[in-house]
Amino acid sequence: MELNEIQERAVKEALNNDFIYSITGAAGTGKSTVIAEICNRTDLSYEVLSPTGRAADLLRQKIGKGQTIHKFLEYFSMDYGNSYRPKYNATNQIHGIDMLIIDEASMIAREVWDNLLKALPDNVRLVLVGDPNQLNPIEEVPQTSAFKLCLGHYPSIELKTRYRFGKQAELSQLSDDVLEGSFTKIVTNRMLYRLDGATDDILLNRLCSNEKYWGLDSQIICPVYKGRTGCDYINRLCQIHRFPNSEPDEAGLIVGDKVIVTMNTPYFYNGNIMFYEGSDEDEIRFDRMTVPRYIEIGNREIDLLNCVKPAYAITTHKSQGGEYDNVVFIIGKTALPVLDRSNIYTGVTRSKENLVVLYDKWTLQKGLQNVAL
Repeated sequence: MELNEIQERAVKEALNNDFIYSITGAAGTGKSTVIAEICNRTDLSYEVLSPTGRAADLLRQKIGKGQTIHKFLEYFSMDYGNSYRPKYNATNQIHGIDMLIIDEASMIAREVWDNLLKALPDNVRLVLVGDPNQLNPIEEVPQTSAFKLCLGHYPSIELKTRYRFGKQAELSQLSDDVLEGSFTKIVTNRMLYRLDGATDDILLNRLCSNEKYWGLDSQIICPVYKGRTGCDYINRLCQIHRFPNSEPDEAGLIVGDKVIVTMNTPYFYNGNIMFYEGSDEDEIRFDRMTVPRYIEIGNREIDLLNCVKPAYAITTHKSQGGEYDNVVFIIGKTALPVLDRSNIYTGVTRSKENLVVLYDKWTLQKGLQNVAL
């Protein structure tokens, strides 16, 4: 595998570092290539982790290995994913691992980071890989992410050369313009279309009736759930167009729906996207698996159907760690409370090929002015 000079240096320094080493870079700079090469060259016992199921799936596709941090620590939840506890901790550590490579490290919440460190012996090496310009993890108290703290205290390297051409080069330029907060450059980009209020319903119905966005290679992304440009409304609109003669079941689902799971379980992981094939009192059926309808955790019975949601549109946070051939990113007025530059950057960098950004002018302008910690 041929690497450029900075990539080669990143691989060598990661292998020679004895504690924490970070590799950063924007989309298209070859972070996955560097991870694969570290894996190829090391003689150490290692695991490759990611914070989400979707990102772990991509790791397995690209390098043949990957699992979620929650699976590695064997997290379990008793309240439908609102909180988790790890099986492994300071008094029950994981042994037999010399090195952990963690992709999408910018997504790791402080609590998860603390639990991971407690579960590891002191001699384990950590290689963190990620893009610090993406969204910070969701925390109870907003704070500087663990990844950014590591960048300030331990050795790191930034990959800068982008291996993107044609449409991909245009995507890279747009992401740079977002990081600069250049509103004028962004709104003159041909990938952006303004929501004017008068024709929004026509535009959204046309989008939701496009069967391309009913599949796994394409994704609609919205910063929020609520409002006429939020995930809940867009998902229902897609269901109406796709299944005009069907009504959602008790969980808000229709057989054939593209769905996302929102909880880590022994069967699936938070962020996995599949197709729903129905359920009864005993089981839930997906295109990739069949799982029990109810599981017991502790002394509590959990209905896994409550952890399955439509996924024609997902939030920016849920999209993080994923990549799609076609993306429509919708920045409507209801997005303003959560919208900042990192949210916009994360949304536009989910696309590998084709991107459309539907935006409200005032909301986009204010969001670009809001720079996260």
